[in-house]
Amino acid sequence: MAMSLMVGCGSKKDDSSSKTYNLGIIQFAEHGSLDNCRKGFLKGLESEGIKEGENLKITYKNSQADTATDNQIASNFASKKLDMICAIATPSAQSAYNATKDSDIPVVYTAVTSPKAAGFVDKEGKNVGNITGTSDLVLADKQLKLIRQMMPKAKKCRNLLQHKRSKLQSRNRSL
Repeated sequence: MAMSLMVGCGSKKDDSSSKTYNLGIIQFAEHGSLDNCRKGFLKGLESEGIKEGENLKITYKNSQADTATDNQIASNFASKKLDMICAIATPSAQSAYNATKDSDIPVVYTAVTSPKAAGFVDKEGKNVGNITGTSDLVLADKQLKLIRQMMPKAKKCRNLLQHKRSKLQSRNRSL
């Protein structure tokens, strides 16, 4: 997905076949899962031949869970007319989307639980504007179905979850 958005973006060097892409990454907070999203996004670009230091310049900013800072970062990225913005987490994606509404800068988001609730897709699920990305919504019913397929004799399942930086919780589920 990111590769197709990067095609055609960039500034030409002396060699017309060589481009350097300018990517802005805005991450809402430091958190292991959000850090993994950033690393995975960059690995995906690298697998398509877009690599930092070779043909990719990255500006990375973390808003430290502050929405005002998030908005400032997104506005700054939009004013620099970057080739693309990668927004990690719903608040950062909303900031980037709002900052780039009147531009042709594509925004790719990740770690957005509900793109529809965030306003990134219409009621049919089609992207609105110059934004696309992936959801981190966990569909428990599908997970339980998969567990049932993989472990048909299981009677109980325990899942661990962490909610809003609280203590680790455990829940038992009957299969």
